[in-house]
Amino acid sequence: PGAILAASGFVVKLLSAAYRIPLTRMMGASLMGHYSAVLNVFMPFFSVATAGITPALSRFTAQLNSQGDDNGIYRLSRQALRLYISIAAVTSCFYLVFSKIYVDTIRI
Repeated sequence: PGAILAASGFVVKLLSAAYRIPLTRMMGASLMGHYSAVLNVFMPFFSVATAGITPALSRFTAQLNSQGDDNGIYRLSRQALRLYISIAAVTSCFYLVFSKIYVDTIRI
């Protein structure tokens, strides 16, 4: 599981580089600066939401699988889905509420 997570992290970094180069050429330096500023606000929330939850879910799923508890895996999956949807809803509301304030503060 650790190797899979490490490999997927590496693939994400490669894909990030693959889209940023053309995006920078299309948007220009000024708009890319705004994009980077917004990304700096978004990424800490995204990291908090996913960094601890995903490995914990992997661990609990492996534990339940070793015990042969398919019903527990199903319940865990449903709870995880609810958790991810809740986090997405809360952060989306946060961004909707505070986006105007943020844009006004970084506007040049």
